[in-house]
Amino acid sequence: MVQLNKFAIDREECAYDGICFCVPVFGASGHVSAAISTSLPKTRLRDREHEEHIIATLRGTAERLAVDLHGA
Repeated sequence: MVQLNKFAIDREECAYDGICFCVPVFGASGHVSAAISTSLPKTRLRDREHEEHIIATLRGTAERLAVDLHGA
């Protein structure tokens, strides 16, 4: 599912009351070269729209990071 969606969500698997969002950073070859994530207490996650906003923000950051890394 992670390969299809290109993100992962950890819902209290690693930390009680925690939620973590993670997205890949793709290298020039199209393979995953890194990943970035953010975590927060699940009580701070408002709703599905907020979740989608977090994922979109992470994806945008991952894309900018990939561009920076390609130029390095």
